[in-house]
Amino acid sequence: MNAVAVTGLGVVSPHGDDAAVMFAALMRAESAVRPVFPDLAKPAAAALAPFDESRWFTKLQLAGVDRVSQLAVAAADLAMRDAGGMGDVDPERIGVFAGCGMGGAAALEAAYRGGARVPPLTIPAFMPNAPAAHVAMRHGAQGPVLTYSVACASSAVAIAEAANQGLSDHGIVFYQKNSHRSAVRPWRRVRSRESAAFSRRWRANLRLRIVGENGGNHGA
Repeated sequence: MNAVAVTGLGVVSPHGDDAAVMFAALMRAESAVRPVFPDLAKPAAAALAPFDESRWFTKLQLAGVDRVSQLAVAAADLAMRDAGGMGDVDPERIGVFAGCGMGGAAALEAAYRGGARVPPLTIPAFMPNAPAAHVAMRHGAQGPVLTYSVACASSAVAIAEAANQGLSDHGIVFYQKNSHRSAVRPWRRVRSRESAAFSRRWRANLRLRIVGENGGNHGA
């Protein structure tokens, strides 16, 4: 029976960019939810990733690149480092399979708040396939570059499709999964007291959720 091997992992998450540290925090049920937007009239909280975009982009490169794409590129680079690189591989055998539930929410919000004139780079920054496109350009991928947008199932679908493609004659050697960002990114269940302080039930038996963000990648 054929199989697909995962050779590298990369993650940018509210628990940092070390996959082992992140998994350990999750196993401890450690919350990463923190107060955000102190200027709001009511308290708000989210699980945001500590991220320095200057590690991955120059100021010029950041033009038209939403945070969701920044996280995707960073996580993909970390996965590639973890895998030890791709070596001498035909670019047409390199593919990117991304799961992105929403796209660049920050770019869309900036366009609404920007007045009468919408910034010209709003569309390429907001489009859901932007993360996959930026990862492909960064790594010179000339194989399939596809994005799956199926709400919270986006990443799971992308992984399955990438694995299926890897088993086919096309011979894909790299794939990426990335969850959408919002804060305005995937929902995170509220389990801790400090998180619950920022959330309000509108039904007695409701299981609370709170927004967060992350980017995750696998090299295969």
